[in-house]
Amino acid sequence: MDLVDSIRKKPRFAIAIVLSITMIFSLSILFNGIKYEFNEESFLPDNDVVRANKEVLTEYEDYYYVVVLAKSRDGNILNKEDMLEILEIEKKVNESLNAKSFSFADFISSIFLMNENKEINYENRIEVMERKGNEDIKQLLHFLSKIIPSSYLSIFLSNDFDGEKANATIIQFSLNSSLIFNEKEALEKERIIERIISEEKTEHIEAIVLGGKIIEEDIMRANKKSIAILLPLSLLLVIIILLLTYKNLWEVAISLIILFLSILWVYGVASIMHFSLNPISASIPVLLAGIGIDYSIHMILRIKEGENEKIVFSALLLSTITTAIGFLSNVVSSISLLQQFGILASFGIFSCFSITILLVPSIDELKNFEKVEKTKFVRNVIVKMVKKASHHKTATISAIFLVTAFLFISSLNLTSEYDIKDFLPKNLKISRDARYLISNFNFSTGEIDVLIKGNVTSAHLLHEIKSSVDNISDSHIVKIESILSLMHDYATNDSIFDLNYNESFSEMYSKVMENDLPKKNATYEEIKELYDWIYKHGRHVLHKNAKYDGTLIRIHVSTKGEKKEVEKLYEKVKKGIRIDEKHIITGSTITAYVVMNAFQKSQIESIILALILSFVVMSIVFIKKYGSVILAIFALIPVILSTIWILGTMSILGISLTVTTITVASISIGLGIDYSIHVVNEFATHREIERVAKNTGHALMASAMTTIFAFALLSFSLLPPIKTFGFLISLSILFAFLASMFVLPLLLDIIKK
Repeated sequence: MDLVDSIRKKPRFAIAIVLSITMIFSLSILFNGIKYEFNEESFLPDNDVVRANKEVLTEYEDYYYVVVLAKSRDGNILNKEDMLEILEIEKKVNESLNAKSFSFADFISSIFLMNENKEINYENRIEVMERKGNEDIKQLLHFLSKIIPSSYLSIFLSNDFDGEKANATIIQFSLNSSLIFNEKEALEKERIIERIISEEKTEHIEAIVLGGKIIEEDIMRANKKSIAILLPLSLLLVIIILLLTYKNLWEVAISLIILFLSILWVYGVASIMHFSLNPISASIPVLLAGIGIDYSIHMILRIKEGENEKIVFSALLLSTITTAIGFLSNVVSSISLLQQFGILASFGIFSCFSITILLVPSIDELKNFEKVEKTKFVRNVIVKMVKKASHHKTATISAIFLVTAFLFISSLNLTSEYDIKDFLPKNLKISRDARYLISNFNFSTGEIDVLIKGNVTSAHLLHEIKSSVDNISDSHIVKIESILSLMHDYATNDSIFDLNYNESFSEMYSKVMENDLPKKNATYEEIKELYDWIYKHGRHVLHKNAKYDGTLIRIHVSTKGEKKEVEKLYEKVKKGIRIDEKHIITGSTITAYVVMNAFQKSQIESIILALILSFVVMSIVFIKKYGSVILAIFALIPVILSTIWILGTMSILGISLTVTTITVASISIGLGIDYSIHVVNEFATHREIERVAKNTGHALMASAMTTIFAFALLSFSLLPPIKTFGFLISLSILFAFLASMFVLPLLLDIIKK
């Protein structure tokens, strides 16, 4: 007795199993809850570069920075009234959070106070600005432009700065560095700044807090809202297709119940495993609405059309395994976000299959499905198309080969990108403001950090740092900072506005250092004395436990994120600096480069793993059932074709590999292989391509349509990456259906003898 017969013999027991498991998952959700989280860390792979970058952020950053964009309502942020409102905001934030801040208003007012030999504090800054007029500000700007490079003057001003006026500026608040990895508290502090600004009721400026945690929370909130809209729409489309397919409300309700239970099971597993849903994994309910419904369509239609459901059971089991493999192949990724997505999606597919197999035969046994004739229209159209392709077999296969070759060559030009800002919804105000900030301010520079561990008080190490810095030269390098340059900065008076120069440190420095290096007779204690002063007063480029055991070389670069330029610069830095376990290259620019490489590696590994495991599983089943491994080989052809087609199409459309699109290839294998399995399974039973088209065409068309429409709805998501993801998956399903329905039968017909 097989499984289907056992279920039909004890239908109530099968239903009780489904309800019991559902109860367990429901209780887990009730007690553990469902967490939603969106942060940049989950996008990062686990490797030495990323771990070193995290260490730099933890140990070498003095502050957690929050940016506030200030836009002038009167067209010039450098007017007296505009800058007074900025100073009032800074003063109140400082009083509330003890936050340090810097803005162009600080810079201008501080120079006025220095000319009057007054103490620099917010009360005096506001007082002096109240006494000055717009003409005083213009005169100061003209004077400063003669002695200070314009690039320095414009660092906190929008790109339209012409020497006298600018439309916008930024205020940078510096909070405690412990907030870098304390997301909850960081969000609270950012919201406090937001509340202070909203209570200020400014007349001349509009101030917008663009803190990282506020942006992340708003993205996640927009994603929840988007899914709350898209899921009901996807269900509505599924209901329409099911009504056209079944023509019976009761049977539509059964398919929807199966879908609802499978989504509940996925959330149950997420709560048990303490996964936090993100914009990608939160789209799984929509994904299941398109994929999971296929199982009930195939099973119910077979029963309604009087066919033996045991035939379709083996195909469903095999397609479940291979689809789950397609999703699980993301587990090999070094990116935790993709790992969780693969686990939850594969479990969702398994849930849909299990619930369908347990419920559909049981319900049919208790209350028979209405028997109908096979739908002639869909069947006849598909049969005619397959026949026509068969009559022009050579021409059809040749055309497919040429198109595939062209798209394969195109796929080789795929590029990869990584930018968390891509998730900014276009229609949110905070997104528009963030994009305004990116477009109108000079944020083209990035950082390459060299993390050095060991006894950094050694004179030999300082010589090594000097030699390394001298060895690095590239047109993309803007500035290099190290413990040597920092000490030089505090010891040297470069201009009348040099705020870093310290006379007492300069005296200590001149006794120990010469030409930015320790003198020959410099002792460990003397170097340590310099370090002690820098550690107390300077920026955080030293790490200290019992002794100074780490330092940082920070290389400011301008590559505009172009991968080839970053790669060249990375190689130059590696040649100029000794790299070992105590010298690690990291930083924002290199981390982004490593993430892009991880995307490409993840794609290749997941495709290869999905194809190999799918082939192994199908080979075992087809050898056991039909004594043929060739069927398994041919079943892979449509998914290989559809994978090449979708990657080539991405390249032609200029769509890069990102944290969302990287999953498209493996998912297209997992989803597309279902269609070829049903076709091969039917062909192995009847050996006639017309019979294959008659028996599978209707169900495959209905299941393909539900999947395509469900994913197409994601293209209406508020998040741009999810839009692209939905479009590409819909297209890949269409490709897989066409390849399975109209290419695979032709190839099978050639080898049927």
